[in-house]
This record gives sequence, structure tokens and C-alpha cells, in this order.
Amino acid sequence: MDRAEPRNRRPHTLFLAAVAILFATATMTILSCDRGHGPISIGGRGVAALEGDFTRIAAQTLPSVVSISCEVTPRPISQAERQVREWFKQHDFPGPPTPDTDADQRATSVGSGWIYSPDGFIITNAHVVRDASRIMVELNDRPGESRQHQAQLWATDPRSELAVIKVDPGRPLPTLKLGDSERLAVGSWVMAVGSPFALQQTVTVGVVSAKGRLLPGEDDYITIGDVIQTDASINIGNSGGPLVNLRGEVVGINVAIASPTAGSLPVSVGIGFAIPAATAAHVVPKLISQRTVPRGWLGVAIEDLSPNMREFFSAPEGGALVNRIFKSAPAATSDLREDDVIVAVDGTAISSPWDLQKAISLRPPGATVSLRIIREGAKKSLTTTLGHMPAKYTGQAEQGERDAPAQAEFELGLELKPIDAKLKDKLGLHREHGVVVTQVKAGSAARGKLYRGDVIVWIDGDPIQTPEDCKQAVEKAVQSDRGYMLVRAERTLSDGEVTLVTADIPLIP
Repeated sequence: MDRAEPRNRRPHTLFLAAVAILFATATMTILSCDRGHGPISIGGRGVAALEGDFTRIAAQTLPSVVSISCEVTPRPISQAERQVREWFKQHDFPGPPTPDTDADQRATSVGSGWIYSPDGFIITNAHVVRDASRIMVELNDRPGESRQHQAQLWATDPRSELAVIKVDPGRPLPTLKLGDSERLAVGSWVMAVGSPFALQQTVTVGVVSAKGRLLPGEDDYITIGDVIQTDASINIGNSGGPLVNLRGEVVGINVAIASPTAGSLPVSVGIGFAIPAATAAHVVPKLISQRTVPRGWLGVAIEDLSPNMREFFSAPEGGALVNRIFKSAPAATSDLREDDVIVAVDGTAISSPWDLQKAISLRPPGATVSLRIIREGAKKSLTTTLGHMPAKYTGQAEQGERDAPAQAEFELGLELKPIDAKLKDKLGLHREHGVVVTQVKAGSAARGKLYRGDVIVWIDGDPIQTPEDCKQAVEKAVQSDRGYMLVRAERTLSDGEVTLVTADIPLIP
């Protein structure tokens, strides 16, 4: 997929910006310079000129921004999804209401969107329309008209958090143009437009605070990358609305906020996120023409390289570490092996798992790619033909569940046990023999890196079959004076799939 292993995902107070209808107000204060110094100058232009830019952009953007109201019918959910939703509830996740029962209940959620084409195609976020049984859109191209139009869910792509809906009002609609998010610079002015707290036709202004952020998707298999961070105020209800530049071009699609207000209503604190226009430019045309996004698939599980792992695997510039090759996947028929570090695709450098995920998924199924790898310290090139990314990795399939619970005291604060039939059944393990982590004690150097239920495969490359093997491998690592050891472990994901992770554990005297 090449799926990046969920490296110890801790709870994020990160909220998708769609919610049941609420009301709130906000104020903004503009600080002036010292008195007596004349008009404020920004880049040689006065504040009045900048204000003119903002009012012009708002005037040309607002007619193409819509409010979306969805009637949501909860669908049957798995135990794992119920567990995920419980976490969101504990942290005040502001998405469409999702009751804990599978009863035929209905709720209303709201979001935003913007008109992509005159014939009524509208772009929004996938989570805005998720589980929607009825979608209503209020257009704003005719002042004073508050009529709602029923929309058709045309296509959705959870992997990019984008969706396309369609209305047919019987007239051409004003549109917004996609801009070039690659040219955005940190500090560039942007305007967020949408319906925060169901307050329609709201604009807020800020700058691009950062680029290239990574956000967790709605399941373990999805990472949303190249995300734009902005301090333009984004709140619940803004999801799907445009983030525009000073030319009125859409450079991002507002998607989420980070908020410290867990336990109460999450509100903007100046940390909002938007999907880049470059992603939309790739995804949206395919959603409209094919109603799906074909993506290339390599069929490997990958993970990031810590500084110590870069040293261990002789990859100083980073890369994507292959820790598993899926059976029957394209990679299985290539010369690619576990523990290879992929450092380039078709000549383009790869320094992280996201780089590889992006490079592969942007290529069509059936494409032949050249991979540059590092294997046992030596560089090597190989080629492989990509397959079609399975639905489970695009967010289009359901997940199962994982549970893992636990004796023999062991160094580093780990409790380990040899795997026997009883333990195998109790922990849902896939191996008949080996060593499993039954507890990671508080203060352990492995805490947050290894978890109960992890099966130790090797330590610094040495195979592990017994707790004694572990003890000897740790002693060997300590004597090496490297200051760290790498532990490869087999882990069961929430849907029961088994994957491999590599824990970088410091050895501090």
C-alpha cells in the first residue's frame, strides 16, 4: 500500500470540522503599530489595499460556497468501530452523530462545500457526507434565495477525505478555480470560507502556518498527507469549505482543527488544517469521471526510520523500511525483501513512508516502477509492476477488531512469556511458538514502543525463540555501546491482520 505502520498512535485532540447545528460568536482584534507613524505598510502596500483584496476575494468566492445539511442514518457498526467511536466521544469528536446502538435513528449534521463545475458538481469532505441518507445543499449564487436543493452523493474517497456531490438547480452555477498549492509559501495570506456552527457565508483570514503536515485518517490504513496548516479560524461546520489565496483560487479544502477543549465544545485556537489543492486536482476529476480513484499498490507494510534505525540499516538520508511483504501482492513477485529500505521511486528520493505512499498511489495500477533500495548496507535497483490498491486501504471497507491482554520478569521492564496453546488462544496470536510481551511496565524504555500482545521476532537481527534468547540479545546490545537496540515484533491490528513493527529502544545505563 503501502501502509505505514501506525507507529504508536496516541490520541489526538483533532477534530473533523463537521457537526450537528450549534451557535457561537467570535471576535477578532487587529493590532496597530505605534501612533504617529502614518499608515501601516505591508510589503510596500497600505492596509487599505490589503483590505480591498480581502473584500474582493470574499465577494467573488461567497457565491460559489454552499452549506450542506445531511440526514444521517446510522449503519450497523463493528465492535472495533464502536471502540473507535467511544474514543472520539470521550474527546468530543464533532462529526456527524453516531449512536452506540444500531437502531434506526436519524440525526442531522452540517458542513460546507464549493462549486467545482457549472453543471452542479460540488466538492466537500468525505466525513461530511459519510452515512448520509439525504443530502441538502443551500446555494448562495442568488442573493436572498434560501431554497435548499437535494444533492446526489456522486462519489467519495476517504483516503483523501474528499467527496463529490451533485445538484441540478436548472441553471449554470458560479465556480471556483483550483490554485497551485505547491506554490504556497509559509506566511502566505489565505481566507477560509464556510458555515462554522451553521453560520453560513462566513469568511476568516489568516496565513499559511505550515505545510506538509500529516494527519491520521479514520482508520489505521489511512494517512492524510501534504496537509496545509493555517491560523485562519476554522471551526466545526467549516469542513469541505474552500481555503483561497489572494487570487481567489482554492488552494485547500478545510478538513480539521486541533483543539485543547476536550470535554467541552471544540473551537478554533488558530490551528486548522486543509487538504491541498494538489490532492484535489488529482482526485476530483477521477471521482467525477470514474466515481473512484484507481491507485497503484505495491503490497508492503512500511515504517519510518528513527536516527538509530538509519544508522542500523545504513540509510542516513532516511527512507521507507519494508517490514512485511503481503502474499499475492505485486511486491511478492519482485526481488523486494523484508528489511529493504526504499530510498527512491523512478529516481525521486524517498525519505519517509509518506513519500513512498504518495509516489506509489499517484501511479496507476499496471504501471512499472523502478525502486532504489538499500539492502544490508548496499544499494540496489529493481523494478516491479504495481497492482490495484484494495478497498480496505482506501477507507471503503469495514474493519474487524483487536484485543490483547497477560508473567516472567524481564529486563527493560518487560514481562515475557513463551507462547503455548493456552496463551495463543487467550491473546489471539498467530504463532505456535515464540515469545510474547505480556506487560510493559511503567518507566520501561520500551513503553510506547512495544505493547502487550506483541510477539518478539528478532533483536538487532538475531532471531528470538525463547525469553533466554531475548536476555542474551539485550546483553549483546548493551555490550555493543551503540546506546540503542532495535526490536522487530509481530503485531495484530484492529482488523485481525498481522503486521511487523520495529521498535527503536534506547539503552540508557
